[in-house]
Amino acid sequence: MNGALRRVDPASAWLTLGIVVALGLAALPWFLPLGHANRAAVTMATPTPLPALMARLPALDTLPETRQRPLFSPDRKAIVSAPAAETGPNRLVGIVGASGARRAMLRDAAGTRMVGAGDRLDAWTVQSVEADRLVLSRGAEQVILSIGSALPAGPGGTK
Repeated sequence: MNGALRRVDPASAWLTLGIVVALGLAALPWFLPLGHANRAAVTMATPTPLPALMARLPALDTLPETRQRPLFSPDRKAIVSAPAAETGPNRLVGIVGASGARRAMLRDAAGTRMVGAGDRLDAWTVQSVEADRLVLSRGAEQVILSIGSALPAGPGGTK
């Protein structure tokens, strides 16, 4: 013979055949249609309706520590409402958004409005909206409003 045919080692032939069979069996599920007989029975639990869950919760009045040490407050200190003196116009009631696109919610007699960095608020310019405060400036003056506080009325505040 001229060398075109060469003898194959029987161990290599069996190893190759074993690999081909294993790969074929592993790929078999992709080629078989999925029928109801092949699928495992899936049972799902029925969710409890919301009113039934609410009925099992204790009344908030029976949990005074929830108000004294709020769960989602980082320092777990009681949240105190703004004093009556700080309920004037342009009171900061909330901050929404992520760090690059935060907006402050201000409430006055006309309603609630949203402001962001660079916006004008009466004679003030919004310098920045941070996670817990609003920084305003007017010339050399700067005012920092925390949530619940209002822009002071008079010469340093609104007109």
